[in-house]
Amino acid sequence: PGVAQRNWFRWKEDEANPRSAKQLGDGMLPCPDATLEPERDAVVLPWAATTTGTNGLLLLPMYTPRLGQASVEQQFDTKSPVPRLVLQTFAARSVTLVVTHSEKRGSETVEVSSAAETARISPRVSVFVSATEAQDLDFQRSLLPAYYQHLGALYTRPLILKPSVRLSGLEVTDFSQLVPVWLEAEGAFFYVNKIDQWESGDASTPVDLLRLTY
Repeated sequence: PGVAQRNWFRWKEDEANPRSAKQLGDGMLPCPDATLEPERDAVVLPWAATTTGTNGLLLLPMYTPRLGQASVEQQFDTKSPVPRLVLQTFAARSVTLVVTHSEKRGSETVEVSSAAETARISPRVSVFVSATEAQDLDFQRSLLPAYYQHLGALYTRPLILKPSVRLSGLEVTDFSQLVPVWLEAEGAFFYVNKIDQWESGDASTPVDLLRLTY
């Protein structure tokens, strides 16, 4: 229980996100055991994925265009996106902030600003998934290799083996569960948890082995 052939590590889905955010940043650890269920969600974080706009900045969908309503100006509805988690980088991006105000000019109202109301700042850039940064929050690319190596090894080399082995009567009568067994093919010691219905005439007997070393 708790293991499948494909074990997924996901970010929470958010209906406010665009379709491009579907499975963005998700990752998977395989377990090569055909007797397991095909797949399961091992981890689903409480934060949603965050897409990147064409300008290279993160997009947080706070508004959506209102459709089916005639209006001179575009109307918008507010959204309540799922909380996000992003990674702040050491890179900075120069941005110009401009304060504008409305001014009546004849029959028109225009937005104007002055040089005194303009400021240039260089905030640090944050990312969610990035092909150019050394680190990001992509499970497959960054998080699984960095923080889940032991779990990946456990999935690749299962904790429990259930081979069928040939046992003599002497091996069964002298058997002690306190003595681990060594499997050369696995390069590890195992605890013999169970010998299943041994009969002297059987060619092999199923046993349950619990891995002790990796």
